[in-house]
Amino acid sequence: MQILRKRRILGRRPGYAVLLLLTAVWVFVAPAFIPAAAGADDRYDYGCDLSNKMRAFFKLRKQLELVVLGDSRAMQGVDSQFFYTQPDKGARPFYTNEDYPIAFNLAVQSCGLDFNLIMVQDYLPHMPKLKWVLYGISPRLFNRFWGSGIGGRLRSSPGYQYDISHGQRIWSAPAPRMVRVTDLRGITNKNISPWGFMPRRGEFRNTSDRNAQDRMRRAVAGGRFELSEGRVAEFEQIIRKLADQNVRILAFTPPMHYYLALADCADDDGTTNAGYWTLMARLRALEKKYPNYFFYDIHQNGKNEFRDEHFADFDHLNELGAEKLARTLDFFRSQREGMPGNQHATSATTRAAH
Repeated sequence: MQILRKRRILGRRPGYAVLLLLTAVWVFVAPAFIPAAAGADDRYDYGCDLSNKMRAFFKLRKQLELVVLGDSRAMQGVDSQFFYTQPDKGARPFYTNEDYPIAFNLAVQSCGLDFNLIMVQDYLPHMPKLKWVLYGISPRLFNRFWGSGIGGRLRSSPGYQYDISHGQRIWSAPAPRMVRVTDLRGITNKNISPWGFMPRRGEFRNTSDRNAQDRMRRAVAGGRFELSEGRVAEFEQIIRKLADQNVRILAFTPPMHYYLALADCADDDGTTNAGYWTLMARLRALEKKYPNYFFYDIHQNGKNEFRDEHFADFDHLNELGAEKLARTLDFFRSQREGMPGNQHATSATTRAAH
Protein backbone atom coordinates (compact mmCIF):
# COMPACT_ATOMS: atom_id res chain seq x y z
CA MET A 1 0.00 0.00 0.00
CA GLN A 2 2.87 2.38 0.91
CA ILE A 3 4.58 1.63 -2.42
CA LEU A 4 1.41 2.37 -4.35
CA ARG A 5 0.99 5.69 -2.50
CA LYS A 6 4.55 6.75 -3.49
CA ARG A 7 3.93 5.81 -7.09
CA ARG A 8 0.74 7.92 -7.17
CA ILE A 9 2.62 10.91 -5.72
CA LEU A 10 5.33 10.69 -8.36
CA GLY A 11 2.65 10.17 -10.97
CA ARG A 12 0.93 13.39 -9.95
CA ARG A 13 4.31 15.30 -10.18
CA PRO A 14 6.00 14.11 -13.38
CA GLY A 15 8.56 16.93 -13.29
CA TYR A 16 9.76 16.20 -9.76
CA ALA A 17 12.50 13.73 -10.70
CA VAL A 18 13.62 15.93 -13.59
CA LEU A 19 13.82 18.91 -11.26
CA LEU A 20 16.03 16.97 -8.85
CA LEU A 21 18.30 15.91 -11.71
CA LEU A 22 18.66 19.47 -13.04
CA THR A 23 19.44 20.77 -9.56
CA ALA A 24 22.21 18.20 -9.13
CA VAL A 25 23.70 19.10 -12.52
CA TRP A 26 23.61 22.83 -11.70
CA VAL A 27 25.30 22.36 -8.32
CA PHE A 28 27.95 19.78 -9.15
CA VAL A 29 28.64 19.91 -12.89
CA ALA A 30 27.81 23.31 -14.35
CA PRO A 31 30.43 25.36 -12.39
CA ALA A 32 33.19 23.64 -14.30
CA PHE A 33 31.81 24.98 -17.60
CA ILE A 34 30.50 28.40 -16.59
CA PRO A 35 33.07 31.18 -17.06
CA ALA A 36 33.90 33.44 -14.16
CA ALA A 37 32.17 36.76 -13.96
CA ALA A 38 33.69 39.38 -16.21
CA GLY A 39 36.66 40.95 -14.53
CA ALA A 40 37.00 38.40 -11.75
CA ASP A 41 40.10 36.78 -13.25
CA ASP A 42 40.70 38.98 -16.27
CA ARG A 43 41.97 41.87 -14.14
CA TYR A 44 45.35 40.18 -13.78
CA ASP A 45 45.40 38.32 -17.09
CA TYR A 46 48.36 39.73 -19.02
CA GLY A 47 48.69 36.90 -21.51
CA CYS A 48 52.14 35.97 -20.16
CA ASP A 49 54.09 35.37 -16.95
CA LEU A 50 53.14 38.83 -15.69
CA SER A 51 49.77 37.34 -14.75
CA ASN A 52 51.52 35.70 -11.79
CA LYS A 53 53.51 38.77 -10.78
CA MET A 54 51.43 41.91 -11.13
CA ARG A 55 49.42 41.61 -7.92
CA ALA A 56 52.69 41.76 -6.00
CA PHE A 57 54.09 44.43 -8.32
CA PHE A 58 51.21 46.83 -7.63
CA LYS A 59 51.70 46.43 -3.88
CA LEU A 60 55.46 46.94 -4.13
CA ARG A 61 55.91 49.45 -6.98
CA LYS A 62 56.32 52.56 -4.80
CA GLN A 63 59.14 51.01 -2.77
CA LEU A 64 61.04 49.18 -5.53
CA GLU A 65 64.50 50.49 -6.40
CA LEU A 66 65.52 47.81 -8.89
CA VAL A 67 63.74 45.63 -11.44
CA VAL A 68 64.98 42.82 -13.66
CA LEU A 69 63.78 42.64 -17.27
CA GLY A 70 64.46 40.01 -19.92
CA ASP A 71 63.30 36.59 -21.08
CA SER A 72 63.32 33.19 -19.35
CA ARG A 73 67.12 33.29 -18.92
CA ALA A 74 66.65 36.32 -16.68
CA MET A 75 63.28 35.26 -15.23
CA GLN A 76 64.71 31.98 -13.96
CA GLY A 77 68.34 33.05 -13.81
CA VAL A 78 68.32 36.08 -11.48
CA ASP A 79 67.14 35.54 -7.91
CA SER A 80 66.30 39.11 -6.96
CA GLN A 81 66.23 38.49 -3.21
CA PHE A 82 70.06 38.62 -3.32
CA PHE A 83 70.29 42.25 -4.45
CA TYR A 84 71.42 44.98 -2.09
CA THR A 85 73.54 42.55 -0.14
CA GLN A 86 76.73 44.54 -0.83
CA PRO A 87 77.47 47.67 1.23
CA ASP A 88 77.15 50.70 -1.00
CA LYS A 89 76.67 54.42 -0.79
CA GLY A 90 73.24 55.26 0.53
CA ALA A 91 72.61 51.79 1.97
CA ARG A 92 69.46 51.79 4.06
CA PRO A 93 69.96 50.85 7.74
CA PHE A 94 66.46 49.49 8.30
CA TYR A 95 64.54 48.59 5.14
CA THR A 96 66.50 45.63 3.81
CA ASN A 97 65.61 43.78 0.61
CA GLU A 98 65.56 40.57 2.61
CA ASP A 99 62.59 41.73 4.68
CA TYR A 100 61.08 44.51 2.55
CA PRO A 101 61.40 43.74 -1.19
CA ILE A 102 63.02 46.64 -3.04
CA ALA A 103 64.17 44.48 -5.96
CA PHE A 104 61.71 42.63 -8.20
CA ASN A 105 62.03 40.33 -11.20
CA LEU A 106 59.66 41.36 -14.02
CA ALA A 107 61.29 39.18 -16.68
CA VAL A 108 58.96 37.14 -18.91
CA GLN A 109 59.86 34.11 -20.98
CA SER A 110 60.21 34.49 -24.76
CA CYS A 111 59.59 38.23 -24.71
CA GLY A 112 61.30 40.66 -27.08
CA LEU A 113 62.39 44.28 -27.03
CA ASP A 114 58.89 45.52 -27.90
CA PHE A 115 57.51 43.90 -24.75
CA ASN A 116 60.05 45.59 -22.50
CA LEU A 117 59.57 48.92 -24.24
CA ILE A 118 55.93 48.68 -23.12
CA MET A 119 57.07 47.99 -19.56
CA VAL A 120 59.51 50.90 -19.61
CA GLN A 121 57.04 53.44 -20.97
CA ASP A 122 53.78 52.33 -19.31
CA TYR A 123 54.77 50.87 -15.92
CA LEU A 124 58.23 51.90 -14.80
CA PRO A 125 57.47 55.68 -14.81
CA HIS A 126 55.09 55.00 -11.91
CA MET A 127 57.86 53.71 -9.64
CA PRO A 128 59.08 56.81 -7.78
CA LYS A 129 62.09 55.15 -6.12
CA LEU A 130 63.34 53.19 -9.12
CA LYS A 131 67.10 53.55 -9.66
CA TRP A 132 68.19 50.52 -11.66
CA VAL A 133 66.90 48.31 -14.48
CA LEU A 134 68.90 45.13 -15.04
CA TYR A 135 68.14 43.82 -18.51
CA GLY A 136 69.12 40.24 -19.40
CA ILE A 137 70.10 40.34 -23.07
CA SER A 138 69.71 37.14 -25.08
CA PRO A 139 71.51 37.68 -28.41
CA ARG A 140 68.41 36.57 -30.33
CA LEU A 141 66.73 39.85 -29.40
CA PHE A 142 68.79 41.56 -32.09
CA ASN A 143 68.59 38.78 -34.69
CA ARG A 144 66.46 39.67 -37.70
CA PHE A 145 65.49 36.01 -38.06
CA TRP A 146 63.99 35.76 -34.57
CA GLY A 147 60.72 37.25 -33.40
CA SER A 148 58.37 37.22 -30.42
CA GLY A 149 54.64 37.74 -30.17
CA ILE A 150 54.59 38.31 -26.41
CA GLY A 151 54.48 42.10 -26.75
CA GLY A 152 51.34 41.89 -28.90
CA ARG A 153 49.76 39.50 -26.44
CA LEU A 154 50.46 41.93 -23.61
CA ARG A 155 48.90 44.87 -25.48
CA SER A 156 45.71 42.92 -26.20
CA SER A 157 45.44 41.34 -22.74
CA PRO A 158 42.59 42.25 -20.34
CA GLY A 159 45.08 43.16 -17.61
CA TYR A 160 46.99 45.67 -19.74
CA GLN A 161 43.78 47.16 -21.16
CA TYR A 162 42.45 47.59 -17.62
CA ASP A 163 45.64 49.34 -16.51
CA ILE A 164 45.52 51.74 -19.45
CA SER A 165 41.84 52.59 -19.05
CA HIS A 166 42.06 52.98 -15.25
CA GLY A 167 45.54 54.45 -15.12
CA GLN A 168 44.67 57.67 -13.29
CA ARG A 169 43.05 55.79 -10.42
CA ILE A 170 45.72 53.07 -10.30
CA TRP A 171 48.79 55.30 -10.35
CA SER A 172 47.40 58.02 -8.07
CA ALA A 173 46.61 55.58 -5.27
CA PRO A 174 48.35 56.61 -2.03
CA ALA A 175 51.53 54.79 -1.11
CA PRO A 176 51.00 52.10 1.53
CA ARG A 177 53.40 51.52 4.37
CA MET A 178 56.52 49.60 3.44
CA VAL A 179 55.40 46.14 2.37
CA ARG A 180 57.09 43.22 4.08
CA VAL A 181 57.80 39.84 2.55
CA THR A 182 55.20 38.36 4.90
CA ASP A 183 52.56 40.73 3.49
CA LEU A 184 52.86 39.02 0.11
CA ARG A 185 51.87 35.54 1.23
CA GLY A 186 49.07 34.20 -0.93
CA ILE A 187 49.43 37.02 -3.47
CA THR A 188 52.03 35.52 -5.77
CA ASN A 189 51.89 32.13 -7.45
CA LYS A 190 53.37 29.44 -5.20
CA ASN A 191 56.18 28.94 -7.73
CA ILE A 192 57.17 32.63 -7.63
CA SER A 193 59.02 34.27 -4.76
CA PRO A 194 57.97 37.59 -3.18
CA TRP A 195 60.79 39.13 -5.26
CA GLY A 196 59.21 37.93 -8.53
CA PHE A 197 61.75 35.16 -9.09
CA MET A 198 60.60 31.92 -10.72
CA PRO A 199 63.22 29.20 -10.14
CA ARG A 200 64.08 26.42 -12.54
CA ARG A 201 65.07 23.44 -10.45
CA GLY A 202 67.38 20.59 -11.26
CA GLU A 203 71.06 20.15 -12.03
CA PHE A 204 72.66 19.72 -15.44
CA ARG A 205 75.40 17.08 -15.33
CA ASN A 206 75.37 15.61 -18.79
CA THR A 207 78.51 17.04 -20.39
CA SER A 208 80.40 13.77 -19.90
CA ASP A 209 77.69 11.93 -21.80
CA ARG A 210 78.60 11.80 -25.50
CA ASN A 211 74.94 11.52 -26.50
CA ALA A 212 74.12 14.65 -24.49
CA GLN A 213 77.00 16.50 -26.15
CA ASP A 214 75.71 15.42 -29.55
CA ARG A 215 72.24 16.72 -28.67
CA MET A 216 73.70 20.05 -27.61
CA ARG A 217 75.82 20.20 -30.75
CA ARG A 218 72.78 19.64 -32.97
CA ALA A 219 70.81 22.25 -31.03
CA VAL A 220 73.34 24.97 -31.79
CA ALA A 221 74.42 23.89 -35.27
CA GLY A 222 73.57 25.75 -38.45
CA GLY A 223 73.25 29.23 -37.00
CA ARG A 224 71.83 32.16 -38.91
CA PHE A 225 72.27 35.67 -37.57
CA GLU A 226 71.78 39.12 -39.02
CA LEU A 227 71.96 42.15 -36.77
CA SER A 228 68.75 44.16 -36.98
CA GLU A 229 69.35 47.90 -36.94
CA GLY A 230 65.68 48.38 -36.08
CA ARG A 231 66.12 46.30 -32.93
CA VAL A 232 69.21 48.29 -31.96
CA ALA A 233 67.21 51.50 -32.38
CA GLU A 234 64.42 50.03 -30.24
CA PHE A 235 66.92 49.15 -27.52
CA GLU A 236 68.35 52.66 -27.60
CA GLN A 237 64.81 53.98 -27.18
CA ILE A 238 64.54 51.95 -23.97
CA ILE A 239 67.83 53.44 -22.73
CA ARG A 240 66.69 56.99 -23.49
CA LYS A 241 63.31 56.54 -21.82
CA LEU A 242 65.03 55.28 -18.69
CA ALA A 243 67.42 58.24 -18.81
CA ASP A 244 64.40 60.56 -18.90
CA GLN A 245 63.24 58.86 -15.69
CA ASN A 246 66.73 59.24 -14.14
CA VAL A 247 67.07 55.44 -14.08
CA ARG A 248 70.23 53.51 -14.89
CA ILE A 249 70.24 50.39 -17.00
CA LEU A 250 72.69 47.52 -16.70
CA ALA A 251 72.43 45.26 -19.75
CA PHE A 252 74.01 41.85 -19.22
CA THR A 253 74.22 38.55 -21.07
CA PRO A 254 72.84 35.68 -18.93
CA PRO A 255 75.37 32.84 -18.85
CA MET A 256 74.77 29.69 -20.84
CA HIS A 257 76.71 26.44 -20.58
CA TYR A 258 80.45 26.60 -21.18
CA TYR A 259 80.11 23.85 -23.80
CA LEU A 260 78.95 26.60 -26.15
CA ALA A 261 82.53 27.88 -26.27
CA LEU A 262 83.30 24.78 -28.35
CA ALA A 263 80.12 24.81 -30.43
CA ASP A 264 79.35 26.17 -33.86
CA CYS A 265 76.96 28.78 -32.48
CA ALA A 266 76.76 31.04 -29.46
CA ASP A 267 73.29 29.79 -28.43
CA ASP A 268 70.51 27.47 -29.56
CA ASP A 269 68.67 30.37 -31.22
CA GLY A 270 71.01 30.44 -34.19
CA THR A 271 73.40 33.22 -33.17
CA THR A 272 76.67 32.55 -34.94
CA ASN A 273 79.96 33.02 -33.09
CA ALA A 274 80.90 35.91 -35.38
CA GLY A 275 77.44 37.43 -34.91
CA TYR A 276 77.77 37.17 -31.15
CA TRP A 277 81.02 39.12 -30.97
CA THR A 278 79.71 41.71 -33.43
CA LEU A 279 76.69 42.25 -31.20
CA MET A 280 78.79 42.43 -28.04
CA ALA A 281 80.96 45.15 -29.57
CA ARG A 282 77.87 47.07 -30.60
CA LEU A 283 76.27 46.86 -27.16
CA ARG A 284 79.50 47.84 -25.44
CA ALA A 285 79.90 50.85 -27.73
CA LEU A 286 76.60 52.24 -26.47
CA GLU A 287 78.34 53.03 -23.16
CA LYS A 288 80.09 55.90 -24.95
CA LYS A 289 76.73 57.31 -26.01
CA TYR A 290 74.57 57.02 -22.88
CA PRO A 291 75.79 57.94 -19.37
CA ASN A 292 73.01 55.90 -17.71
CA TYR A 293 73.91 52.72 -19.59
CA PHE A 294 76.26 49.94 -18.46
CA PHE A 295 77.08 46.69 -20.25
CA TYR A 296 78.37 43.44 -18.77
CA ASP A 297 79.03 40.40 -20.97
CA ILE A 298 78.80 37.59 -18.44
CA HIS A 299 78.15 34.79 -20.92
CA GLN A 300 81.38 35.40 -22.87
CA ASN A 301 80.19 33.01 -25.59
CA GLY A 302 80.47 30.15 -23.09
CA LYS A 303 83.78 31.11 -21.50
CA ASN A 304 82.22 32.07 -18.19
CA GLU A 305 82.62 31.10 -14.53
CA PHE A 306 79.43 29.05 -14.26
CA ARG A 307 79.79 25.28 -13.99
CA ASP A 308 77.53 22.25 -14.37
CA GLU A 309 76.09 22.57 -10.87
CA HIS A 310 74.79 26.08 -11.72
CA PHE A 311 72.62 24.97 -14.65
CA ALA A 312 69.19 23.37 -14.89
CA ASP A 313 69.75 22.83 -18.61
CA PHE A 314 72.41 24.13 -20.93
CA ASP A 315 70.89 27.59 -21.38
CA HIS A 316 69.05 28.17 -18.07
CA LEU A 317 70.48 28.49 -14.59
CA ASN A 318 69.08 26.61 -11.61
CA GLU A 319 68.53 28.11 -8.14
CA LEU A 320 72.20 27.90 -7.19
CA GLY A 321 73.21 29.57 -10.45
CA ALA A 322 70.50 32.22 -10.08
CA GLU A 323 71.87 33.19 -6.67
CA LYS A 324 75.41 33.36 -8.07
CA LEU A 325 74.32 35.54 -10.99
CA ALA A 326 72.33 37.88 -8.73
CA ARG A 327 75.28 38.34 -6.39
CA THR A 328 77.58 38.95 -9.38
CA LEU A 329 75.25 41.61 -10.76
CA ASP A 330 74.72 43.15 -7.34
CA PHE A 331 78.47 43.57 -6.86
CA PHE A 332 78.77 45.19 -10.30
CA ARG A 333 75.88 47.54 -9.48
CA SER A 334 77.18 48.45 -6.02
CA GLN A 335 80.56 49.44 -7.44
CA ARG A 336 78.84 51.96 -9.71
CA GLU A 337 76.21 53.24 -7.30
CA GLY A 338 78.04 56.46 -6.49
CA MET A 339 79.28 57.18 -10.00
CA PRO A 340 77.68 60.07 -11.94
CA GLY A 341 77.54 57.78 -15.01
CA ASN A 342 79.54 55.15 -16.82
CA GLN A 343 83.17 56.14 -17.30
CA HIS A 344 83.06 56.09 -21.09
CA ALA A 345 80.05 58.37 -21.46
CA THR A 346 81.08 60.63 -18.58
CA SER A 347 84.52 61.27 -20.01
CA ALA A 348 83.09 61.75 -23.51
CA THR A 349 80.53 64.23 -22.17
CA THR A 350 83.26 66.09 -20.29
CA ARG A 351 85.42 66.34 -23.41
CA ALA A 352 82.45 67.61 -25.41
CA ALA A 353 81.77 70.27 -22.78
CA HIS A 354 85.31 71.57 -23.12
